[in-house]
Amino acid sequence: MPSEHLSGLATRSSCSSLPRGLISPSRRHEQGSFAIGDSGLLVLQDYGWVDLGFRFAQPYWGKGLATEVASAWVRTAFDELGVSRLGAFVHPENVASIHVLEKVGFRAERHEMVMGMDSIVFSLDVKTSKGSH
Repeated sequence: MPSEHLSGLATRSSCSSLPRGLISPSRRHEQGSFAIGDSGLLVLQDYGWVDLGFRFAQPYWGKGLATEVASAWVRTAFDELGVSRLGAFVHPENVASIHVLEKVGFRAERHEMVMGMDSIVFSLDVKTSKGSH
């Protein structure tokens, strides 16, 4: 992703108060007093994209939570933060996460090693996302 997709965003080098390049605070999803998952946006400077990430404890899989938070982060990235393109990566065997990304409008681009993991890399452009989130 060209650097213009990252301009104006907090990165690891430009904002020490946001750990690991977060451009918006990650959300810890809780039920009662314990965490059930988290989600957020992260500038992956080494890869050149703003990454959407989400994960939930297994008892909370299949309840629509990942789709809900992914959709909310897409809206936040595009409508509030001015991000023009999002990326995401997923292990090829993680069919549920692939489905979530596709459901909110992401399209698979390529296979790549990301952070040492065999991954399918997805992207979503603000111009093509209108109406899908």
